[in-house]
This record gives sequence, C-alpha cells and structure tokens, in this order.
Amino acid sequence: MAKLKKLSSNDINKNSSVQVSHSINKIKENELKYTIILVIIFMVVFAFAGYISLRVSNDYINDKVFYNYNLAFSTNSVTLTNRNILSDENGLKSKGVNYTIKNSNNIKYKYRILLQSDDLVKEKCGCDNEFDYNRIKYSLDGVNVLQLNEDMVVSSGEITKDSVILKEIKFWISDDVDLKAGEHFHAKLVLEELK
Repeated sequence: MAKLKKLSSNDINKNSSVQVSHSINKIKENELKYTIILVIIFMVVFAFAGYISLRVSNDYINDKVFYNYNLAFSTNSVTLTNRNILSDENGLKSKGVNYTIKNSNNIKYKYRILLQSDDLVKEKCGCDNEFDYNRIKYSLDGVNVLQLNEDMVVSSGEITKDSVILKEIKFWISDDVDLKAGEHFHAKLVLEELK
C-alpha cells in the first residue's frame, strides 16, 4: 500500500501565485454557475408546486361530480357578480355553465336541475351574500330568456338508458338591478331524480 505524502510548504511554493489566483477564479466562476442553476431549479419546482396546488384547489371547487343513485352529474360552480349584470341580448351571448348527466343503467330516468346556494364556495369566499331568485335570468338554448322561479328549477327532462346529456346554461343578473358594493352570489347546479 502506498503511503500518502503530507503536504509541505515546499509543495505549495511550487505553484506560482498566478496559477493559484487562476484556480481560485475558476472555482468562483463555477460556484456562480452552480448557484444560478440551483436557483432556477428551485424556482421551477416552487412554481410547479404552486400551480398544482392551485389547480387542485380549483378542481375541488369547480369540477364537481355528484352521484345521485342512478345518474352521474358533473358541473361547475356558478358565481354571479356585478360583472354579470347584463341586458338579455348580452346575457344570451355570455359564457355559460356546462353540465353533464350520465345514465349507465338499462332504464330511463326523469330528472330536474335546480340552482342552489353553494355553501362550500361561500365558506371559502368568506361571504354571506344571498340573491333574490327573481334577479337572476338564464337561458337553456342561447335564444330564449327565462326568469328564475321560486322553486329554483332551471331544467327538467328525461334521459334514456346508457346515454349522456351535455348542455350549457347561461346565467346573468337582470340589468334593472343595482348591486351593493361587493355583493355577489355563489350557487351550484343540483340534479334531482324524479320518481
């Protein structure tokens, strides 16, 4: 086994000060490169983690799938603010809320869809605003304007066996309504199976 030689002062003096200075500068350059690379990697990781947590949070609120005994129902939350105070013409052109009803069974079902206050989103928002149902207008077909009734039913129908219904409902606030500052409305579509 070879014996390791201890470093002595003679060994250090063999290198000129220019070489030592050059070596130190190379180490500093490499250190700066590695520091920048590590900072970029950490920024990318934290940005990705933030995006994932935001996406999971939004999916939890917005992409809801409910199983109502025999039918699967998927929809987004409905939030109406002063930006949704629209004329009927503009309300019919506005972006709607999509929903899907899936019947995987061998029989047909009658159903109805209601608009209800969304307590989960209200809790996350920290608000306690309630709208009068008679302030809200909607359209099932993008042509006819309907006024929300006291029963809060927005649609009803029948779904045949082994089928899927994909539809959009446009909601807006009547343009003859004034909202107080910050007043808004959180709701959700709820599927009820009729007997």
